[in-house]
Amino acid sequence: MADDMEDMAVTLARLEERLEHLHKDVDEMKADVTELRATSNRWKGAFIVILAVGGLLGFIADWTINLIR
Repeated sequence: MADDMEDMAVTLARLEERLEHLHKDVDEMKADVTELRATSNRWKGAFIVILAVGGLLGFIADWTINLIR
């Protein structure tokens, strides 16, 4: 009976250690996801600006070509 209790205590200690490691990993993942989300939001704004500038340049080029003809 004492051996069973010791085995159970060892198993419980191992599980607690694994749980602590998992908790640390989840915290790191949360930080990484937050950073990725911030980066994504910055690039989303830059993409819209680049798209608008490209559209404007295309319009000006088309208008200039039609004016020359």
